[in-house]
Amino acid sequence: MAEIRDRIEVKDGTIYMSRPGYYFGYGIHSDIDIVEAIVGHPVVAELGVHASGLNLVVQELDQIPEIVSDELGGKSAQQVIAESNFPSFSSYGLRGSENRSDLVEGTLYEIGMYDALALAHFDIAGPQLGDAAWRYWYHGIELSDGRKVMTLNIGNDQPVDRVVSGEGYNPFLNGKEATLSVVQSAMDQYWEGFDQES
Repeated sequence: MAEIRDRIEVKDGTIYMSRPGYYFGYGIHSDIDIVEAIVGHPVVAELGVHASGLNLVVQELDQIPEIVSDELGGKSAQQVIAESNFPSFSSYGLRGSENRSDLVEGTLYEIGMYDALALAHFDIAGPQLGDAAWRYWYHGIELSDGRKVMTLNIGNDQPVDRVVSGEGYNPFLNGKEATLSVVQSAMDQYWEGFDQES
């Protein structure tokens, strides 16, 4: 069961083996059930946090890069997602805004290195923009109270369908039940492979 805190004190957003990092979850990652299914254990979370100076955008399947990756078995992120169990697919991303008062609501998590690897695996992410097949680790997120954290985001050059309100939005563009089923299937395979490699 998740540990919900009124406030997570952020010391340094960078993850080391012995020190946690701080992850801003938006979209499906704002839902604790989803993040726990990805990382494989109960999480420490702060609900109702806001990232500032950002717009929430929606990306459709045909807007996801078709960059082929060896890590994806010679497929692109778009192909891998198209082969998942979603009847249709849309996803959230973030875009910078000139207006600091533009906010995106989400959940703040305290995460370790293995959690970060699991989140990146599920989101088909690279450690930085140049390495990303779809998403990358973005360390420059500023919360409305000034805390600095990280998140996974799409590249700024990737096309998006539309900008939506970052407040009071439905995190599940594809439905919670369908999303949780895909997450559990993908992460069961990931953790099985991870255990064999350890």
